[in-house]
Amino acid sequence: MAASVEFNSVSGSTLNEFGEVQGNITLNKGTLNLKDGSSINSVVLTSTDLTDVKVSQSTNSQINGTVIALDENVKNELASSSSIEVKKDVLEESSNVVLINSENQGNLKNYIDEEKYCLFTSDVKYDTDISIDNKKFVLDLNNYTLTFYQMELVNQSNGTIKNGILISKKSGSSIVVMDGNKLTMEGVNLTNKNAYGIFPYEKSEVILKNTKIKAGVYALGTNASTAQVNSPLISISAYNCEFVTETSDFDNSAVYINVPVVAYFEGCSFNGGRHAAFVRGGTATFKDCTMTVSGKFSPMNKYFETTWGSGNELPTAALTIGNRSTSAYNYSTNVTLLNTKLEVLNNADSMYALYAYGLTKDNYTVTLSYDNNSVLGKTNLNDEIGTVVVTRL
Repeated sequence: MAASVEFNSVSGSTLNEFGEVQGNITLNKGTLNLKDGSSINSVVLTSTDLTDVKVSQSTNSQINGTVIALDENVKNELASSSSIEVKKDVLEESSNVVLINSENQGNLKNYIDEEKYCLFTSDVKYDTDISIDNKKFVLDLNNYTLTFYQMELVNQSNGTIKNGILISKKSGSSIVVMDGNKLTMEGVNLTNKNAYGIFPYEKSEVILKNTKIKAGVYALGTNASTAQVNSPLISISAYNCEFVTETSDFDNSAVYINVPVVAYFEGCSFNGGRHAAFVRGGTATFKDCTMTVSGKFSPMNKYFETTWGSGNELPTAALTIGNRSTSAYNYSTNVTLLNTKLEVLNNADSMYALYAYGLTKDNYTVTLSYDNNSVLGKTNLNDEIGTVVVTRL
């Protein structure tokens, strides 16, 4: 998959040779013919007139964004030009595009509130939190960087962020997806060295594709402060993503799930100091994934014989599942591993790659299913003192 493609001058080219392009196709002069099976984000035209430009799209090709003209005169001509032969909904969005750069970066929040398709043409810094209330928006970073504090989606907002770099300076969550909101991220590298990556709340949906999240404490996490066994589910899906956490004391967990969710991870890697991932509630499936824990967190045997605490105060492992607290996290945990590898980098002889615990109370049922292609490493399922139902697929 190509990240982006740029043509200064091209004649009679088709996109078949590129297949799926995650980013934008930039065209200055020539013909771009999107054949069946092609998939791109947007076409960005850098020319100052349409005389020598032609863009056509076949029925079974996909433009996920729109056609974007960097020149205002060309933008005004797109809808009526015979040179631009793309699907109606793609072309309609072209008039909604606004170009974001260092000169107008202070208006970013206003453009989001106007539900503009925001295409970045330079690196941008936004010095305050961004609260998005009941808006549908697109931030096409276009291989540039947005530096910000925190972004919060509230009141049925639906946002897409793609193709670039996000740097959060917040000492807290970088992106908060509140109840009933939706966030899609594709081709994004999100970094928050201070604290957290993305935090979704109940009834929200998060879709991640070809994205890397690197944070200090949690890359992707949930908040169990109000969760109950019948709480509305969070939907999380991630494809070909990386989740990484790093701190000097190794007290961090790449993915942190502790509420009712339906989560699906495919082709993802998880790297953390205390946990690569833990699932303390909900249903999570990991397919073609790798979970790696540093093996350097100390003390390694904490909570093996006692009630677990809150947050990531639970036994360390590449993957920890279940619950050992009667005062909270009153819901079941169901985990499926398909062609997934768990590994401990250091002290592998004394640290568990997989640790599970299930209480006998009905609501605390813990199930683990795994196939023959999964590599579990050293495990402790506490079969004699807890209730964990294990199925080999």
